[in-house]
Amino acid sequence: MLYTSYLGNKRNFPADAKVFYIMPGRGNDEVAPRKEDLEAFKNKQITWHEYARRYREKLENIESWKWMERVAKLAKHQTVILCCYEKDPTYCHRSILLDRIKRLFPQTPIGGEL
Repeated sequence: MLYTSYLGNKRNFPADAKVFYIMPGRGNDEVAPRKEDLEAFKNKQITWHEYARRYREKLENIESWKWMERVAKLAKHQTVILCCYEKDPTYCHRSILLDRIKRLFPQTPIGGEL
């Protein structure tokens, strides 16, 4: 099952979950937002719409696709959590990533936000 959540909620994650930190510099750069885009959004230099557009564009490559495919396959057999810093998933790239995985790999079991 595939879930999303935020770092501050980590104590509530199932002990056996595979957690992927989708933040710049945390080992999943294929699907992490660009640091400069994230900073521009946080500093209100770009809108959510522009940030989301840039992030979706970043996901349009074979490395990102392969990463998402691997996670989708893993979620069929294990609890998987896509984790970042932002508490509210409404304006967070993890929601965009989850939507992309659902669209590309519709057989992925989705559990939603933890």
